[in-house]
Amino acid sequence: MDYLPLNAIRAFEATARHLSFSAAGEELHVTHPAISHQIRRLEEWLGVALFHRDARKVRLTEAGLILQASASAALTELGATCRRIRRNAAQASLSVGCIPSIASRWLVPCLSDFTVRHPEIAIRVA
Repeated sequence: MDYLPLNAIRAFEATARHLSFSAAGEELHVTHPAISHQIRRLEEWLGVALFHRDARKVRLTEAGLILQASASAALTELGATCRRIRRNAAQASLSVGCIPSIASRWLVPCLSDFTVRHPEIAIRVA
């Protein structure tokens, strides 16, 4: 596997934050075995153990601590970037031109439904 396993990093970050495979699975809406599989994939990819696993207890290794700091910061930054992009996309606008009689009888009721389905689009009737 040559590519960066992003799903495995998300699974790792959640597990490291909760120190629990089960809690990470609940947060990410996947099973505990799926989280374990993703963590194993990441450890194989990196060539290092990220967790000390004891009976019912998980602790981060030194490599895990290093990766946790970086993964948490990267995922936080990526989330903020995506929110900025969504906000910018929300500034889309639509201009509609028509005669007043059509606007009052047909267009306004249609625009009402449209704005409910697409609140991110600003509408201007000319």
